Amino acid sequence: MKKLLSAFLFPIFVYSQGWNTELIGSLEYSQNLNDIWGYKADNGDEYALVGTGTGTSIVRVNDGFFGLVEVGFIPGDNSVWRDVKTYGHYMYIGTEASQGIQVVNIEDPENAELVYTWEGVTNSHNIFQADGYLYVVGASGYHIHILDLSNPAQPVEVGGWTGEYIHDLYVHGDYAYAAGIYSSTMYIIDISDKTNPQTVTSWTYSGMAHACWVTEDGNYLISADETAGGNIKIWDIQNFSNINMISQWTVDGGGDKSVHNVFVRDQYLYASYYVFGLQILDISDPYNPTHAGYYDTYPGSDGLYNGAWGAYPYTESCYTYVSDVEHGLYVVDFIGCNSATAALTYSPNFFGFSVESGQSASSTLSVTNSGETGSVLFYDVSILTPSPFEYGGGGPDGFGHFWSDSDLEPSINYEWIDISSDPNTQQVTFPSNDGGTSSINIGFDFPFYEESYSQCVVNPNGWVGFSEDNTEWSNTQIPSTNAPRPAVFGFWDDLNPVNNNCNDYCSGNVYVNSNPDRFVAWFDQVAGWWSNNPDSYYDFQIVLYPGGKVQLNYREITGTHSATIGIQDESGTVGLQVAYNSNYVHNNLSVQIIESESIDWLDVSSENNELNGLLLGGETAEFIVTADASSLGLGVYDTWIILDTNVEQDIEIPVVLSVTEGSSEMTLEMIHMDGWNMIGLPLDVENAHYQSIFPNAITGTLYSFENGYLQEENLEPGNGYWLRFNEGGVTSISGLEIENLTLEITEGWNLISGISNPVALSEIEDPDELIIPGTVYGFSSSGYVNADILEPGNGYWLRSSANGSVVVSNSGSASRKIVRNTPLQNAHTITINGQPLFFGTSVPDEEQFQYSLPPKPPVGAFDSRFKGGWKYCSEECEMEISTNSDFLTLTYSLKNDEIWNLSSSKGADYKLEGDGELIVPSEERLFLSKNTELPHSFALHQNHPNPFNPTTNINYSLEFDDHVSLIIYDLNGREINQLVNINQPAGHKSVAWNATDSFGKPVSAGVYLYQIQAGAFIETRKMVLLK
Repeated sequence: MKKLLSAFLFPIFVYSQGWNTELIGSLEYSQNLNDIWGYKADNGDEYALVGTGTGTSIVRVNDGFFGLVEVGFIPGDNSVWRDVKTYGHYMYIGTEASQGIQVVNIEDPENAELVYTWEGVTNSHNIFQADGYLYVVGASGYHIHILDLSNPAQPVEVGGWTGEYIHDLYVHGDYAYAAGIYSSTMYIIDISDKTNPQTVTSWTYSGMAHACWVTEDGNYLISADETAGGNIKIWDIQNFSNINMISQWTVDGGGDKSVHNVFVRDQYLYASYYVFGLQILDISDPYNPTHAGYYDTYPGSDGLYNGAWGAYPYTESCYTYVSDVEHGLYVVDFIGCNSATAALTYSPNFFGFSVESGQSASSTLSVTNSGETGSVLFYDVSILTPSPFEYGGGGPDGFGHFWSDSDLEPSINYEWIDISSDPNTQQVTFPSNDGGTSSINIGFDFPFYEESYSQCVVNPNGWVGFSEDNTEWSNTQIPSTNAPRPAVFGFWDDLNPVNNNCNDYCSGNVYVNSNPDRFVAWFDQVAGWWSNNPDSYYDFQIVLYPGGKVQLNYREITGTHSATIGIQDESGTVGLQVAYNSNYVHNNLSVQIIESESIDWLDVSSENNELNGLLLGGETAEFIVTADASSLGLGVYDTWIILDTNVEQDIEIPVVLSVTEGSSEMTLEMIHMDGWNMIGLPLDVENAHYQSIFPNAITGTLYSFENGYLQEENLEPGNGYWLRFNEGGVTSISGLEIENLTLEITEGWNLISGISNPVALSEIEDPDELIIPGTVYGFSSSGYVNADILEPGNGYWLRSSANGSVVVSNSGSASRKIVRNTPLQNAHTITINGQPLFFGTSVPDEEQFQYSLPPKPPVGAFDSRFKGGWKYCSEECEMEISTNSDFLTLTYSLKNDEIWNLSSSKGADYKLEGDGELIVPSEERLFLSKNTELPHSFALHQNHPNPFNPTTNINYSLEFDDHVSLIIYDLNGREINQLVNINQPAGHKSVAWNATDSFGKPVSAGVYLYQIQAGAFIETRKMVLLK
């Protein structure tokens, strides 16, 4: 099975909160953390370098998209303090333990190697790297040691500074800014001569100068005081002889708390503010720093030096890494940090394959970062693993495991397997309340994360594992490298069953029972550890099945609990968590964990065999999508390719495979007109040259379309073409049937054709609704005509709203509702040689493309349209006409007694009124304009539409200025609504009625009367409201 990387990250604690920030990901550790730094590898991957109590953890971040994964660990002596910096491909680690400065080659961070230890000092409190030098403070000897990194693998000390103990420092240009914490003194030191640094100035203030940073312009220094009531201070250092504090900032509620470290990026100050987490200030005006954002990693505000120790805000992805002493690594996005923006383009948006039984077919998926230069697009391509549950609780993990329970899934019933009286049931013995059993035979080979296990260990803390025992009693989220692995966690918590070193309140035995059908580990009323969960007892089972299914049965849960439930693999990087530290389980509950069957007929591959990675702006990754019908029966199969990115998540790209008996030989007769025809190739033929297929066609007249007409020689199925004949006739074509075509279409107009059988537009697979309604056109002697069916051998214009793909097939599986535009009901019409155009009204902006016409046909073919390629016009309309005829036959129909003028470029004028027909000399341009003459009489016109629901228009004409009333009545003569009651000037008028009464309430269906009175003129008409 192909491994599927999970892109879902969740914060560890429900109390974590922020403002103007977003949690991208988090990673829990089983030990306390300290300082943190970052590194970007040559391939663009980003890593957090995390100091811990026992060494330095290397965590792949990659925008948080693929999860935070610890990929390396450099052991060190135990210490609460550890500081990390980088230079080139090397990481330098200082600590207050007696181990010197570690030098680690991180060119390949996932195979990091300790290459050297500089032992010029035994321990140190902090280090800083700038301009190819490493500065070591809080150490013996010099108060600042300066190491040359010309050979980064073996630093060489070149000088130092002595004054007083320095806790931390920052280097900017030729100056070091150092914090003497015990005297609360800040030093500015000239380090232009690394062998002989000289103090320029210093100042002492009330506080505890712990750490400092300098703004990017070098004009202001920010200090942080690590003490109760310690805050952030900003100093003007533009004149070393006149340094002044210009502002200070304390987090709300932090009057008796402490800040720790400070960092500057652009206009923002980032502070690891212990119990207040990450705090961010806008210091564009250093005299008035303002709160810009925060992310609180620590619950409540108890403690002084608990919570966020370090921060690293310098990633190219613009994310900040935060190390919380107790709660782990956090990756936080601050909205004020600006980075290049990635954008996603992918093609196609649909795959349709039609193959013969036993055969296969391939296509290409392209994924492009179409964003800004310097942007990074992270991607992951996978095949959807279908859930085995109708109502799942979660999944899949990276191997296709899903879970559900008897509360959610109708197919799962609570089931308790009673092994109490089975003679094969054995009580297990634990050496301690945290130590597990020796290996126990399962009774069959149990498949688990692509491995097979015949033995397991049962641990008293509520889990079954398949490797060595693990005595960790403090449960964590999974997957986690700090958790037992590989393992099934039925109820991982600090439990206290009967064991060989029982205390006063150990309670409950554990039993196992196996047969060829299942293995059961039964925790019978096992006690929780008293100090955490007093008077708590848990009765549950872990059941393993030969097919790999896991079932967890909970019969009785008494008291409190905070367990981890789920599974994880041997690496501790892939797992499925059902619950963590929640009140999820209850009496009489069963949970099932099942590995779903993969889609074995579809494969996605790439040249480098990687389906996830990153793309810089402008880069493209291509994937080969292969549908293999070698083991499939006849029929239609479907699934989805899942494209996950940091721009858009969980994009589903449909894949449809039609397995057929094989294409059959068939013959089709194609009718063509005299002159230009729109054609397509409906069969798979050996010779696709147009003169082989259409020997009577005029030489050199085959054209395709791509931003203009292109002359062609050969036809391809799915494409549409123009082809010209001297006379009409019928052409017979023989070849293999085409049952399925995927049409790659672009935004705008596309010239296409169909398959070997007629396909209704409603049956075209168009999952992204690319086809603009009303814009599929065929061609006849009267010009373009709307089409409802793609007939074999004909070409068609189709307008698309975006780039993508649609599928034309025999399957008829789309059943897509096609919204077709109907002729504008309120519009006038003029039909030229049988091709209708509409004028005198407007359409909503969002519907305009539905009334657009395809590109003009080649010269010699008939076409009529309004200027701009439209088949409607509101007013002052210019018509463009292409014809070989000497005369044009025009029929027209005008509504509401309106009068329009038709004129030609040669000066001819015609008045259009009512319905009529004209035969006029051919012109390339004709013009329509509304006649503004006043009506010659009063008139009330029939409403339109009629019947109607719910709105209709009523038009009337006024010969003179007059007072006008227009009233709606029912058939009993009761007044329903008065639409007009004002003085109006002469002219043509219109008013709408929305089928409501004078109170705005809808009226019932039926026949209604509408009556106008203008002076002495009175007229009444009927109209019908439908419901």
